[in-house]
Amino acid sequence: MKQLLIIVFLFLAVTVGTTSYFLLSGEPKREDIALLVNDREFTSDEVNSYLSGRFAETGASDQHHGDRGLMLKAFAEERVLIQEAQRLQIDQQPDFRDKIQRYYEYSLISALRNRQEELFRAEIEADTSTLERSIDRFIDRYGRPLTFRLSTEAEPATLLFDLVPNSYKPVLADLEPGQSRPVILTGNTISEVTLLEVGDKTASPAPTPDRDKIRQLLLDYHTGVRLSLWIKNLLDNASITYGKEH
Repeated sequence: MKQLLIIVFLFLAVTVGTTSYFLLSGEPKREDIALLVNDREFTSDEVNSYLSGRFAETGASDQHHGDRGLMLKAFAEERVLIQEAQRLQIDQQPDFRDKIQRYYEYSLISALRNRQEELFRAEIEADTSTLERSIDRFIDRYGRPLTFRLSTEAEPATLLFDLVPNSYKPVLADLEPGQSRPVILTGNTISEVTLLEVGDKTASPAPTPDRDKIRQLLLDYHTGVRLSLWIKNLLDNASITYGKEH
C-alpha cells in the first residue's frame, strides 16, 4: 500500500510538473534534456525539482543523498516503475483511484492542520509577555497540592503538582478552581479535568523546573488548544445534514 501510494504520488507530481513546464516553455531544447526513459524525455528543471524536493525531505540518512549520480539513477528507476504501472493500467482501476482520493484528502487535511499549527504557534511565541506569565504561573504550581476530578473517575484526586502527569500539567496550571477543560490523551481519548482546589506550597520543587522545557510544553499545549477551538468554530459554522438512517 505505502509503496503503491509513493509511486502514484511521484507519478502525479511529475505529470503536473511536466505539463506546466511545457505550457510555459514550449518544447524543451535538446540541451535541456537531462534524462530519457523509454522515449520519455525529462528536462533538467524537472529532474532538479524532483531531486531537491525528494532528497531534501529524506535527509542525509537516505543512501542516495549527496550523490547526484545515484539520485539520478533512483529517479530513472522510479520512472520505469511508473511507466510499467501505467502500461498495466493500474492507475485506471477504481480501487486504486479510491486509494488516491483518500490519500489526497488525508494529505490535504494534514497540510491544513500543519499550516494552522505553525500559524498559531508563531502567534503564541510572538506574545512573549503572555507566554512568560504562563510559565511563571506553571512554575508557581510546583510544591502545591492540587485537588482535581477526571470525568473518567468517580472520586476526585489530590496530588502534588510535581507528581501530576505531564499530559495534565499544562491544563491544571491554566485552570482556576471550579473550571473544567477537556484533555486529549493517547489514542485521541478525551477526558475532562476539573480543578477543585489549589493548596498552599508545602515544598520546594526538586529539581528546579527548567523554563525552556516548560516553554516548549506550554507552546505545544496552547497551540493544541487554539487548533481545537479553530476546528470547533469551523464545525459550528458548517452546514451538516445527516440522512435518516443516522
